[in-house]
Amino acid sequence: MNPFAALNSRYAQCAVQEGTDAHGRPVRWLARRFLPDPASMHTLQIHSVQQGERVDQIAAQALGDSLAWWRIMDANGLQQVQQAAAPGLRLRLTLGPGVPGPGGAQ
Repeated sequence: MNPFAALNSRYAQCAVQEGTDAHGRPVRWLARRFLPDPASMHTLQIHSVQQGERVDQIAAQALGDSLAWWRIMDANGLQQVQQAAAPGLRLRLTLGPGVPGPGGAQ
């Protein structure tokens, strides 16, 4: 667990790397975070984006946490928040990667 990230952060599971800089001083950084495969997530519902809606607003309404916007991005294979704001876009709202759905379905 990463001590620098909140539990609901997308970086919470990233390892903390350590090394030294060119002057021998200790430095720390987060290991690279790889995006999960959207197919590994169980769809709970589909949300159609409305004009002017933002992904953080959708996360607040659907997931109860506006800071969980990154979960919607991951579930839909999106990398830029502007991509999630296109009116009419159908966004999958999912469980986390590998979390089984009802009856153990993926």
